[in-house]
Amino acid sequence: MNEDKRQKLLQIIRDMQLPPEAEETIPKLSDEEVDYLISVYTDVDDYQKQLEEYVRLTNPEEYKKLNEEYGKKLEEVDDEYNTQMEKLQEEEDVQLDAIDAKADREIDDNTAKIDEEVNRVEAISDELTSVIDSEVAGGEDTASDVSSK
Repeated sequence: MNEDKRQKLLQIIRDMQLPPEAEETIPKLSDEEVDYLISVYTDVDDYQKQLEEYVRLTNPEEYKKLNEEYGKKLEEVDDEYNTQMEKLQEEEDVQLDAIDAKADREIDDNTAKIDEEVNRVEAISDELTSVIDSEVAGGEDTASDVSSK
């Protein structure tokens, strides 16, 4: 990924006074998306500057009106962007919750399997201990039988 282009896009976003959230998405964009946004934002910025200068010089009243409309439009774009970012965040949260739930299930399943294995090993151990104890007890009887003879 071309870091210079990302820095250029970041500077354009700051120069155009776009919402700070726009900066947060830059690392997630592909190179093609970065190129596209640089092109679009540059064209929009150039157009705005030319239009602003023309209107300011030729019709100050219209300039004031357009400036207010532009402010409203920026608010709408900002609101739309925030809505989209919230939607993306919600989608990511749902995905992370699903991954987390799957991991919890896998941990629970593995813990249950380990518990079963531990119980099986304990049962074998108990059985072996019982056999050894009975052999030892039986061997003592044999030893006492031999010594009494």
